[in-house]
Amino acid sequence: MIVLKALSLILLLVVLPAMAGIMPLRFFKETDRTFGKAVILGYIISLAILEFVGIPVVLLCVYTGYVFIIVLFLVLLVFVAFLGMYISYKDYSRAVKNDRKFFGLRSIISEEITRIRQSSPEAKIYLVITALLILFQMIMALRLASYDVDDAYYNAYARTAQQYGTLYRADPSTGRSFDLDMRHAMALFPIFQAIVSTLSGVHLLVVCHKIMPLILIPLSYMLIFEISGHFFRDSDEKHWLFMILINIFRIFGNVSEYTTETFFFIRTWQGKSLAGNFIIPALLWLFLSLKEDRENKNGTIYWIFIAILILAGGASSSLSVMLTSAMTMLYGVLFAIKEKSLKSLIRSALACCPGALYILIYILN
Repeated sequence: MIVLKALSLILLLVVLPAMAGIMPLRFFKETDRTFGKAVILGYIISLAILEFVGIPVVLLCVYTGYVFIIVLFLVLLVFVAFLGMYISYKDYSRAVKNDRKFFGLRSIISEEITRIRQSSPEAKIYLVITALLILFQMIMALRLASYDVDDAYYNAYARTAQQYGTLYRADPSTGRSFDLDMRHAMALFPIFQAIVSTLSGVHLLVVCHKIMPLILIPLSYMLIFEISGHFFRDSDEKHWLFMILINIFRIFGNVSEYTTETFFFIRTWQGKSLAGNFIIPALLWLFLSLKEDRENKNGTIYWIFIAILILAGGASSSLSVMLTSAMTMLYGVLFAIKEKSLKSLIRSALACCPGALYILIYILN
């Protein structure tokens, strides 16, 4: 039974997101196709699917919303994952037929292992130190799991959804029915954890405090690794030294209750931590990728993912949607000034459309 639960968690939290991220990865340059990017893109897609199917269910379904959101979310996620695998298989068939190099997930991982083997001894030492520091943080996050007042609030909403099938329509303090709580109803990350708990058979609190740190901490560092690659592309030693520095900053970053480092370890499972340590850094990564894009001058794939990311940010908090939309518009203005063209400004405005719709729904309800 324990093995089955563990396999279910790996399938839901690693395999399906990675498979979903394969499809958009084919639009990136060959040198930029990494396993970390596949997982990051997969989680952006997964959270966007959660919001896409979840918001209408929350607004329209009073008593059976939880069942609907599980079915719709799982069906769409599996569809996208297998679509990515199918497209990858077709690319593989064409590559074999035309005697070309194939960049599937397996070959990407193989390329990364080869690159590590060919790196300098100093880079390998720095890599090992980085891995040990991340492992140390994961172990301490499990051993010193924090429980605060938000456990009695956000987890209560998720637990109520599991028990009664309602979404944000029961008071988390008393369990009594009340009007839809719009302040939290559109931030569906607690419901995502409830879905993982239900499908895997692992208790909700175990998923939040023990499983999510094991996923979100490495995921956040994958994102930082991709961001740092834009600055240290020509030096593996500097790349891994930067990762060590970020690890040290985070380990000793608990100088206030409200720093992102504190949220990263103490409230890893909460939407606020997800926003500060994944959503906003992911937006900065897409900005950097868009700036450095050379093969596709229009950068269409990056603008599409910025729009998807803004919607995905709604799973963490409503504030995340407003922040990412404002940052995108500001970037569009600056990019338009630099290029002396309105094209980037128009693209940034279109990318903000999911965020504008999200905020409009929030205001009207």
